[in-house]
Amino acid sequence: MSTETNPAESTQALVPAAVSTVTVVDAKTDADLSALTPVEMLQCQTTLIEWCKRKIAVTCTERDELEGAYKHAVAHKWKSGTLKRHWELAAKRVEYYKKMLTALEAGYYIVPNFPVTLFAIRTDRKKPARIIRTESYVPNLSQDARTLPVGKGEYKNPVPTLRQSEQFKDQHGRTVRNYWADKWDELEFPANMAKLHIMEATTKAMQLKVFDELGMLPADRQRHPDPILVGHIIDPRPVGYGPPKYITFMIAWHLDTRTL
Repeated sequence: MSTETNPAESTQALVPAAVSTVTVVDAKTDADLSALTPVEMLQCQTTLIEWCKRKIAVTCTERDELEGAYKHAVAHKWKSGTLKRHWELAAKRVEYYKKMLTALEAGYYIVPNFPVTLFAIRTDRKKPARIIRTESYVPNLSQDARTLPVGKGEYKNPVPTLRQSEQFKDQHGRTVRNYWADKWDELEFPANMAKLHIMEATTKAMQLKVFDELGMLPADRQRHPDPILVGHIIDPRPVGYGPPKYITFMIAWHLDTRTL
């Protein structure tokens, strides 16, 4: 009697049984997703796309109701400032979920938020915001992305070229200059990701004009051998004095096994 074991069968015995990847939180709006395998990631991606479509339908209804309420208040000469602000925010949220849906349908996966080094922002400004600073050193006058609809704006280097005044003494006796943003600088692609197929993937993402920001992690300009390129879609909801919230999508990943 043979005691030989089929290697394929042995390998299959080590693979965990399939698990449910989706927990419905609210049948009309939300779901809680998890995945253990690439196949389950694809299932979650499909679920996210359907969730996003439902979310767009819900936010469109909210936007239309607020628009109607605002116009009714204006027509009857009632106070309408608050209604207008809520209507405009609801319209921005519709665009936010539409951008998310476009990215998901294009095949980009949502990943956790990490600190990144931005190298491109999407904006409709012809020139960067001037931002005058008085310093004894050259300041960082990085520009912010604009939360634009899909297909609008152009990608620019977030760090503009600067102009400076002659030196002078401030009220504390320090030798300082006035610095201000002058014009958009050329885009600079991260050198450690400068491989043709990765650059082509980034160009494709830029042509889609859905991500508000493009960045690289880890979040510094040192030559890390295994970085990841990501795109941000900024949440338009106000966050007070804190930084804006955003959702992160992976655009490209590189691994050199010589670093392992």
